[in-house]
Amino acid sequence: MKTTESSVETIRQIRKICLKFEERGLPSFPSGVPFTFWEQYLHLRSWLSVGLLCILFAVFFALSFFLMNPWISAIAVSVNAVTIVQLFGAMGILGIKLSAVPATIVIIAVGIGVEFTVHICMVRMTSTKPSKLLYL
Repeated sequence: MKTTESSVETIRQIRKICLKFEERGLPSFPSGVPFTFWEQYLHLRSWLSVGLLCILFAVFFALSFFLMNPWISAIAVSVNAVTIVQLFGAMGILGIKLSAVPATIVIIAVGIGVEFTVHICMVRMTSTKPSKLLYL
C-alpha cells in the first residue's frame, strides 16, 4: 500500500468483508493505520460537495432575506461558486490532493469570499450614484 488509491481500495475491500460477517451476526470493527489515515478519502468528495452546496444555498437565502434582493444574492452566490471552481482548478494545477486539510481550506475560502461579496453588494445597494469601478 504505497499510494492513496491502493489504501482506499484496501479499506473498501475490508468493509465489504466486514458487512458479510455482520450479516451473519458477527460484528466487526476494523482498525489500524489504513483506517486511521486513509478512511477520510472514502466519502470526502461527496460530503464536501454536499457541504458546499448547502453553504451556497444558505448564503443565497440569507442574502435574499437580509438584502431583500434575490438578484444580488444570485450574483454573490455565483461569484462564490466560481471561486470554488477556481480553487479546485488551482489545486489540480499545483498537484494538491484533496484531503481533510485542503477541504477545510476551501470551506474557509468560501466564508471569506461570502464576506467579500456581501461588502461589494452592500456598497452597490447603498450607493446612490453608480460608481465607475462597478462597471469595469
